[in-house]
Amino acid sequence: FFLSLQNFFKLYNTIEPALLAAIHSNTATEPTRVKNIKKIHPINGVIQNTVRLACAIRFWAGADPYDLSCMFGIAYSQVFESINYCLQAVSKTDALRIKYPEDHEVQKEIAEGFKQKSSAGFDCCGGGLDGLLVPTFLQAICDHKRRFLAISILYGAASSDLLAFEGSPLRVMLEKEGFLAPGLCIFGDNAYVNREFLATPYPNVSGNKEKDAYNFFHSQ
Repeated sequence: FFLSLQNFFKLYNTIEPALLAAIHSNTATEPTRVKNIKKIHPINGVIQNTVRLACAIRFWAGADPYDLSCMFGIAYSQVFESINYCLQAVSKTDALRIKYPEDHEVQKEIAEGFKQKSSAGFDCCGGGLDGLLVPTFLQAICDHKRRFLAISILYGAASSDLLAFEGSPLRVMLEKEGFLAPGLCIFGDNAYVNREFLATPYPNVSGNKEKDAYNFFHSQ
């Protein structure tokens, strides 16, 4: 695990209420295959919810379900049950909801964070925009700590960055008048089109020292 034990339990405590609700909801509606037979716990005992979360994290990191079954001592089918429960829990936990902050003061704090990392002292960056194959096409905005602020996965892997962005809720959000604090914008690469709320590098800057310098510091 790349996740520390402390952060693992921090995550578990965050999703625990929703995780318990997801497990209860699924088991309560699960059809009884054989009536009047007392349910017997598996040989290894009841699967702890921390085990379910650990199993789900390893699966999302690329682990094979058969390996996870052996690693955690649970049935192959329970690997997928655990993933399903944790996915429901994460989706229903407000604290984990990825949403770009609408508060202008919070946006300015993000810009200040980027300024501290910028060798040129750029103080107008409200986030970094880029696309990633995961394996569908993810459009995301991150802050200066590399944390996701907003995401969109509406398009397939063959889509271009520009197409995926133009058809995403991210573009609609950023284009809304007054959404970003005055003087702030999002930074993106040449896959996008430069506009009032989105700063991209200059194209074809050969021979232009000022534009070339801007592009260099824009990429930092």
